[in-house]
Amino acid sequence: MYFLKKRIARRLPKYLLRGPMRIFNSSPLSMDGECLRKTGNAALWPIFEVWNQLENWFHMDRVKEVLRQSETGDVLSLRRLQCIQAFAYRLIDN
Repeated sequence: MYFLKKRIARRLPKYLLRGPMRIFNSSPLSMDGECLRKTGNAALWPIFEVWNQLENWFHMDRVKEVLRQSETGDVLSLRRLQCIQAFAYRLIDN
């Protein structure tokens, strides 16, 4: 049944993907960028708290570049920062 609905959803315009078809209507990920713009570096905690430890694992020039790109709302950069953020959480635990 799922695959039948999925096939139908591919043929429908976005505005008709409501009700039982809403699972096939992807929404843009705008909240992460908005949060970053409003709260700044606090939204990326604990990246800056363990910055020196991250230098052992990542090329920090590349991380700085991704930070600049994420400030413009680039979704891919935000996803990359989330990966680094998850790694930073683990560094705090140790």
